[in-house]
Amino acid sequence: MTILTAIGVFSLVFGFLFLFSPATITLMADWSDRMVARTDDLIISRKKPVGVFLVLAGLFMLGTTLLR
Repeated sequence: MTILTAIGVFSLVFGFLFLFSPATITLMADWSDRMVARTDDLIISRKKPVGVFLVLAGLFMLGTTLLR
């Protein structure tokens, strides 16, 4: 239950970042490119649909765990 709540919060945060602060996502992607591996340009190029999906997924996960 705690894991689903954490994933829901994580999805909400990144969903709102994709929607309202895409520059932050780009900076994080640049940092991860240097530290870990190349990120997928497809996701970065489609910020709004990805953001909406993450917000909806986060709300769904939080709703299913907290409204039980």
